[in-house]
Amino acid sequence: MKAIVRRLLNQGKTVEEIGKQLGMKPEEIFRLSDFSRDDFLEMMIRGRDEYSKATMYTTI
Repeated sequence: MKAIVRRLLNQGKTVEEIGKQLGMKPEEIFRLSDFSRDDFLEMMIRGRDEYSKATMYTTI
């Protein structure tokens, strides 16, 4: 299972995609990935916008 997770990560799959494909939680993927905590957290946010667009409302 460790080799499968590593291969998918090397192919550029996101943690979310791997979780859906293999039915795993991010914590399980982390344990199998052999990445450092910081590297793994970076992978988890890869592909996401840093901030979402805000909607501005005005009141009169």
